[in-house]
Amino acid sequence: MKRLAILIQSPLSGIDYRPGVCVDIARWIRFLMSLPGGAWNEDEILVLNNPTKLQLKTSLIRAKYSDFSIVIFSGHGFVQKDEFLGDNEIYLYLNDSENRNESVLSEYELNPGTPRCILSFDCCRDFENRPITECVMDEALSCRSVSNRDFYRREFERQVNRCEKGCTRLYSASVTESANDDPSFTQILLSFAKLWSEENPHKSMNVRDAMYETINIMRNKFHLTQTPEYKGGRRLNHFPLIIG
Repeated sequence: MKRLAILIQSPLSGIDYRPGVCVDIARWIRFLMSLPGGAWNEDEILVLNNPTKLQLKTSLIRAKYSDFSIVIFSGHGFVQKDEFLGDNEIYLYLNDSENRNESVLSEYELNPGTPRCILSFDCCRDFENRPITECVMDEALSCRSVSNRDFYRREFERQVNRCEKGCTRLYSASVTESANDDPSFTQILLSFAKLWSEENPHKSMNVRDAMYETINIMRNKFHLTQTPEYKGGRRLNHFPLIIG
């Protein structure tokens, strides 16, 4: 299976800078390269920092020709009514450019068109109010035998191929809600995944179930008011998150 993860790190700068964004992306790298995360290889993970639209779209074209892709965004966002459907649509701030056409991108433009795909948006979904990774990779690869990694890669890909084609979306908050920076939705989701995999080493969990567990933790442990949303589409099988 040809796979690609695009991790978009857009903390911006100045008073808009959010340090939690960099933590989010570092944790995604560590998790993806771990065995429970699917044992991704370093050359299958692309990190973009405050990218231009051209840089991002070039990466999305590369993802289009993969069999499975994950596109992660962490940063600032806002919601705007879509004129065609009347739904609330997320717009993302990619960089600090004052040119809106260069800095703002719709969530739908982030879909690379890969046959099977997960999109994750860790950003605010309120209406508009504008507001280090090498060591992580080394750690993720340490103490992992080649045979173990091969097994987990094959099992991850087997579970992905069981799922219907299409795109699944993860949102860190519901419409009209802001997203917490520390701890963020991403940090809680991946911390849960790590602990659950350690306690259940022979079990797997799909993204939908992991999202429900994360919502409970956010409410009951951290007392956060934001409510993440999972949109898997009309599917019977949900993409894996944790491999056992």
